[in-house]
Amino acid sequence: MSSDKGLTSVLVAVFLASTTTYLTQSGTGVTPFTSHAGVSQTQGSVGRASPGAATSATDAGESRRTHRDALWLIQAHLGQLPTPDPGWDSEEAFVAVHPASAIEADRRARVERVRRAATGTEVEFLIATVPDPIDSNARWQFDPIYDSLQRAIGAGGFVLDSFFIPDWDAGRNPDTDRQATGRLHERVPGVVLFRRGSGSGLLVVFLVFETATGGVHQTAFQRAVWTIWRWYGADAHIRVIGPTFSGSIGSLGRAIVQSQAELDAVLGYRIVSGAATNEGNADILGAIVGERAIVSYRTTVLTDGELLRVLAAFLRERIGPSRLAILVEGNTAYGGALRGLLQQTGDAALCAGSCAVLPFPLHISRLRNAAENAGLLRPGSAGGALQSLPLLLDEPTAPMD
Repeated sequence: MSSDKGLTSVLVAVFLASTTTYLTQSGTGVTPFTSHAGVSQTQGSVGRASPGAATSATDAGESRRTHRDALWLIQAHLGQLPTPDPGWDSEEAFVAVHPASAIEADRRARVERVRRAATGTEVEFLIATVPDPIDSNARWQFDPIYDSLQRAIGAGGFVLDSFFIPDWDAGRNPDTDRQATGRLHERVPGVVLFRRGSGSGLLVVFLVFETATGGVHQTAFQRAVWTIWRWYGADAHIRVIGPTFSGSIGSLGRAIVQSQAELDAVLGYRIVSGAATNEGNADILGAIVGERAIVSYRTTVLTDGELLRVLAAFLRERIGPSRLAILVEGNTAYGGALRGLLQQTGDAALCAGSCAVLPFPLHISRLRNAAENAGLLRPGSAGGALQSLPLLLDEPTAPMD
């Protein structure tokens, strides 16, 4: 399983790099953080890259009250005294938008102050939906995907300035630490600020986390959209890299619908995925969003249908479909769509109704890992005499997917 994950990581990294280049026309870069080493914070990870530094430096002593959103990082870059979100210490910090509240008016005024302070500096925004590195079983995918994202941005002449990742604590091992994680990363996006290596341009990248089953964290997505809209006004155009998982496409559509309901403008969304392969994603997104927004959806990868048709032509010359058995995820939206493709009939169909489709549960690979941890199977071995594996009803962490 570990070799499979390694290959998948490489493929995802290649696909995401091409996706980012397509969206930003922006290679080489330095990963400012990873999900296993770096800095340790109470409420989230914060970093600031010094000029010419290869990696970010840790800002120690962050308190639970400090939230460094995109505006905070821009102010710090401009040499101003950063101001926190006015609703950070209230319950409203956990809701996307409050059009009628006093706090929301303060938030709008804050955006305007920072925007005026940045006069003469070109500020661009990008939303990237990435695997949740905090409490997801797919957190191992975060590092290679983010690394490819930053490499593509680096190719456009940007370098890392600073970042904030909510709820991330590099001193905590999510596989063994029973300490509960916070829920902040579901409600506010992470943010990475890049500056041009030459010139005064800035690129703000919102990191909105997603899981294969729960999809995109919608409130965090809405907050990112709100910030971009308040910055640009009616000229705002939302650029999105994602989703990573085909199963997230429905939640992304609902997040767009909810964002539009809170704004007084019909925004345009340009969405490009470098990993989602379900060929029905565009139709699903269009059906959910309808005319509430102007949405363009593209991918930089071949769809499952395209790949299966080529595979069917290859296997048809060698073996019959009755000799095929195909393993498919049994409890995910992606697996359900793939089973639908396999049930199609016709000359171009892979199964044509005669191969065996075997569903398996999500995260079945954890059974082998548990066996290795229990000493029942040597790591890397192809087999072994398994005696028994106890069923544990509690886990060190509580993944949300």
